[in-house]
Amino acid sequence: MKRNEKVYELLCRLVRQPELSQLKCATTDKLISEYNIGHYQPLAKSTRNAKTKYQFMLGSDDKQKLQSLINEQFGLDVTQDHYQDRVNDRIQNSQLEQDEKRGVNASSDVILVNNPARNIQLNNEIIVLPKTIDCAGLEIRHNMISSIQHTAIVICENYAPMYYLTAFNNTDNLKDALIIYRGDNQTGKKAEEVSQFVNHWRGKLPIYYFGDFDPAGFNIALNSFAVDGYFLPAITSLAQYDPATLKHIGSSDKYDNQDKQTPIRCSINNQPLHAHINFMNHMRLGFQQEALLSEKIPLQLIKLNKKF
Repeated sequence: MKRNEKVYELLCRLVRQPELSQLKCATTDKLISEYNIGHYQPLAKSTRNAKTKYQFMLGSDDKQKLQSLINEQFGLDVTQDHYQDRVNDRIQNSQLEQDEKRGVNASSDVILVNNPARNIQLNNEIIVLPKTIDCAGLEIRHNMISSIQHTAIVICENYAPMYYLTAFNNTDNLKDALIIYRGDNQTGKKAEEVSQFVNHWRGKLPIYYFGDFDPAGFNIALNSFAVDGYFLPAITSLAQYDPATLKHIGSSDKYDNQDKQTPIRCSINNQPLHAHINFMNHMRLGFQQEALLSEKIPLQLIKLNKKF
């Protein structure tokens, strides 16, 4: 159920005043198809050729079912609660009401960081991660970081490579960097928090990107984050593979879909990346981080400016 004020008010009215007319709409369609609540009743036509309209009706037990659904989906009691946006931070949420579990995270400014050497150096402290158990890193509150003792910040596009960073411990420019997961809605590490963190340190440390070698990856690196450099597979290593093997490692379908939406072409603004862009477009293949990891293809940093 889409969570917004308009939907909430419609559902509340169905519970509070079910006698009022409610025509068929996307919300009532979902109530019937997904939650087995309510039914449609055709309305009398105004003229013979008029299109039939349908009114949404609640059955005898549907009012209670709908009230329970609203409480489950919105966390609100329709008999007394006004709509309010869900707060991600449990601490902030506790100031609003007596149900802190509506908050997704313990804190809204959480990010996930790691380092290939398993040494995270922040605020002049060294946090040593386990040596014998691979881990995705450490969840921290970025608003509490006052200093970073790493040489760069590297945004990692995908979640799985965060567990395999030790494989790049000997890669220059990466081994001493602070790796931060780009974030997504599924794991609670919000992408907007990563953007806030990166923008706060922009100009103080170089910002690099470690992502997929495909049109979408280029678009994220160059446009979404405007990075100072891009970690990509060593082009000399990829060029050693025959075309058939490359097609097994890469994906032509993903390349074609992404190229239609966000094509990447050589321009004066991305000159250091021309060899990789030409290679990708010539092969018409996109390479995900996980596939490059499995092949143990070495990385190279392509710097996009001379500032650092």
